[in-house]
Amino acid sequence: MQNENTSTQNEGGGMRINKGLICAIACLLFSILYLVAARTYPNLATDYMIVSAAFFPTVVAIVMIVCSVVMLIKAIVKPEVRAPLSKKEKTAYTRGLLAILDCIVYALLFEPLGYIVSSTLALFVLMIIFGNRKWWLMALVSVALSVLLYLLFYYVMQTNLPAGVLGYVAELF
Repeated sequence: MQNENTSTQNEGGGMRINKGLICAIACLLFSILYLVAARTYPNLATDYMIVSAAFFPTVVAIVMIVCSVVMLIKAIVKPEVRAPLSKKEKTAYTRGLLAILDCIVYALLFEPLGYIVSSTLALFVLMIIFGNRKWWLMALVSVALSVLLYLLFYYVMQTNLPAGVLGYVAELF
């Protein structure tokens, strides 16, 4: 007879999920990738600089790995299992993952498309992901907010943001 906390199936026959184990494995994989990326920084140590540019990211990556291993051990020794996700939870997780994907695509398109175009697209897609359906309002808000923030960065903070395709269009006129 199994204990209720260590059971892998619920009464309905569905598999129960060890959320701590899933999170620990995901964090460990991310930490290892972060460490690999941190080790690609050039070694610029000189007489006046004892540590290189890779020092701080490497320390952060090692701390992340240690925390991930502790989470993994805790998830194995004392698992926290839960019932399968409800439809509402699945929708929320899907929206969250789509929002993360939108941010990644935004970062990739930031330089080639420029700040205003990429920000407008990213905001518009985020509004679609989170259920807005008033297309005219979504377009208005995403364009207005992108332009307003561009002007704030350019005039108030005196920071140049990439113009991207709008730079090419401006050169034509």
